[in-house]
Amino acid sequence: MDFKFLKRSLTIVATLFVALALIACTDDTPTDTSVEEPNDTESGDTDSPPVSDEEIVLNISGFNEQFQQRFEAVVDLPDNVSVNWIINSHDIYQYELARMLPNGEVDLFVAEIQYIQAFTSSDLVADVHDFLTEEETANMFEYNRIAATGDDGVLRGVSWEANPGLFVYRRSIAREVFGTDDPDVIQGYVQDWDAFSLAAERVGEHGHTMIAGWMDTWNVFSNNISGPWVNENNEIIVDEHMMEWIDRTEYLLDNGYATRGVEFWDAAWSQGVNPGEGNPGVFGYFHAPWGISFVMRDQSLDDQDAPHEYGNGTYGDWAAVHGPASFFWGGTWILASTEAASDPVRAELIRTIMYEMTVNEDKLTELAHEFNDLPNNVNVVNRLADSDFESSFLGGQNHIALLADSVHDIEVSHLGPFDQAMTESFQQAGNEVFEGNLTREEALDQFFDRVITSHPHLIRPE
Repeated sequence: MDFKFLKRSLTIVATLFVALALIACTDDTPTDTSVEEPNDTESGDTDSPPVSDEEIVLNISGFNEQFQQRFEAVVDLPDNVSVNWIINSHDIYQYELARMLPNGEVDLFVAEIQYIQAFTSSDLVADVHDFLTEEETANMFEYNRIAATGDDGVLRGVSWEANPGLFVYRRSIAREVFGTDDPDVIQGYVQDWDAFSLAAERVGEHGHTMIAGWMDTWNVFSNNISGPWVNENNEIIVDEHMMEWIDRTEYLLDNGYATRGVEFWDAAWSQGVNPGEGNPGVFGYFHAPWGISFVMRDQSLDDQDAPHEYGNGTYGDWAAVHGPASFFWGGTWILASTEAASDPVRAELIRTIMYEMTVNEDKLTELAHEFNDLPNNVNVVNRLADSDFESSFLGGQNHIALLADSVHDIEVSHLGPFDQAMTESFQQAGNEVFEGNLTREEALDQFFDRVITSHPHLIRPE
């Protein structure tokens, strides 16, 4: 699988906001998004067929195959219903949604954390409670509901996953360097950033890198900023955590504890999961549960056709700890168009999909076993945490038990509509420092100039 990340232009979010705002004000925007009362919502019965036997095609849009894989694992639709998967790469995904939504070309789509707020207050996106009852969404983790709720208080997205962060490390390298691969012991070696730096030095002495590249610690710092990037006065705020990210990353790169030039989704980044004989190993990755299955699991295998089991590459040679700070990474929400919601047949199908993927506890348990996902359901997480659940990729560890408490600590109050633009601009400025092209002061000037060029109403503080 090719995980090469396609860089997104800073103008995407600005264009998307303008497009959605204009579209929402047009006369042909649906205003009545109510649908017929779902069948037997109290019992959760989603097996009732739609009210039509005609051939129906659902148009579902995504930016990769992650959602499709999980959909196909747990959702069964009637025989007369097929799905047209519209998969667009990240660089055009949001543009295409802004075009398709007002034209009725998409029924369901997914959105990521960095830009979901472009959709959560749009009249083009339906209220989740057109399909699911309040009771059915009550067991979803609070941060997931907050992130998908619009300024008008309407919940417009639901997710099957929660994504508290992990530091996933190679057991064999841990034994070589620290004499043990016990997660309780290894957590002590990475419990804060000073300890992490000392551990990186020891890992480096054994010929390995602590992390893969310069982006690897980004989410740990950026998720801990004290407030949004833009305040109520339209001033751009650079939190002290972001300057610490530059300091810590520069230290790791300058000492060879991370590989200069390697960023998320580069081939070299994911290949570090299974570097091959004779190549230095990567000790650990900061990830969320989705990263285990979507990035690490298949990349770890020497033989893709052989069983997923210990001994096939680095599969099973991993374990997880909390790491130096709490964080979360990513998340994908399912959203429906208001036009689809206004059609009783499509609305019933959307209810089936949302229910099976985000409410049905048996199906959520299946996703946890199949993909190592942390289910977006308090009951399921607590049940799995207290069970004999094991991740074979993590050498039999129950990572859900590890995360059962930390998922409640995820804080999303710092999220804002400019997160994607700020993230990409600050990362680029930081890398100019890491490559020795700019001083910190010059990089900050570049960051402010780039963001304000894209968003002229924003202000650099005095």
